[in-house]
Parts: sequence; C-alpha cells; structure tokens
Amino acid sequence: MDRTRHPALDVFADKPGAFTDVRFTRTAEVLGTGASDVLARFDNGEPAMVATPYSRGRVVVFASDLSNRWNDLVLQPAFVPLIGETVGWLAAADRAPVALVAGMTPLAGADRPGIVTWTVRGTDHAQTVAVNVDPREFDPARQTVEEFLARVAHGESSLATTATSVAERQEASQGLWRYGLMLMLVSLVVESLVGRRV
Repeated sequence: MDRTRHPALDVFADKPGAFTDVRFTRTAEVLGTGASDVLARFDNGEPAMVATPYSRGRVVVFASDLSNRWNDLVLQPAFVPLIGETVGWLAAADRAPVALVAGMTPLAGADRPGIVTWTVRGTDHAQTVAVNVDPREFDPARQTVEEFLARVAHGESSLATTATSVAERQEASQGLWRYGLMLMLVSLVVESLVGRRV
C-alpha cells in the first residue's frame, strides 16, 4: 500500500516505507465520485482508501478489512497512527487543511501549485490555503535517461540549429572585441610617437 500526499496522512510524511511490510491477500474495488479523494493506493495503482463528501461531513472507505483476514495491516506499527490520523481528519471535516498537494483534491484551482480559497461547508467563512508541488516530481529516479531523451528527441535538429546560431553570435561579438583591442593598440602607438616628439 502506498499513501498519497494527502493531509489525512501527514503523520507518514517522514516515513515513506511505513506500509511496505503490509501483505494483502484480498481487496475490494472502491469506486469514488468526482468529489472523492484518494488517500492511499495499492502497489498496482488501485485506490486503497477513498474519502467522499457525505451530507455535512465525509466518509472514508478502506478497500480491505481491518480484522486480520484479508491483510495483516492490524499487526503492523503503522496501523494505530493510520487509524488515528484518519479519524482525526474525519472529525475535522469542516476545518481547512494547512496545505494541499497539486492534483490531489477536487477543490477548484487546486490542480496546480498556488493559493486557493477554502470555504468551510455550511458557512461563509473562507480561508486561503497553499497548494504545493507534489514532492515526487523532484525524484530523479522516477525518469530514466532513455525516457527523458525519448521526450525531447523530436527537437534534436532545432536544438542543434539553436546551438549553432548561439555559437555564431558569440563569435561575432568576439570579433568586435578584436577590433576594439586593435584600436587600443594603435592609439597607444600613436600616443608614444607623439610623446617622443614632444
């Protein structure tokens, strides 16, 4: 099971391997709505925990059981913090999060980094919330050299042309410096000749 960068699971932000030892033998398919948030996913990418707004609160659905039959999550050290954080997040349904991660919530405008307005449900109270870049985007291991080159291969000729034109401009500007240096040397020679005559 792999958690997403969701406010409900912030306690695991500095423990990336908290769920690596959990073994699942059976899972259920969880289908959310357009307003649902995926809190965690299984290794195959399927949603493991989904939160959906319901009435004036929200509901979290776990795609397995919590009785040690379909998985051994209850035997893992991450179980108690997981339940505690999830229940705490559910209890604070009407509080704005401290920060969001881009693309991880259906809130309007939260699909890209920036600042969005969070309105507490059932009130006129609005609060600004920061939308951060997903830190996984900064992981250099997520893209191989071959994948990177495959994405920019179509522009090789234009890149070569651009590099050539830049080199030509640099050479032309260096030529002007040569003329300036020559002019300075000539003026020094003329000055020394004039100085001898005086």
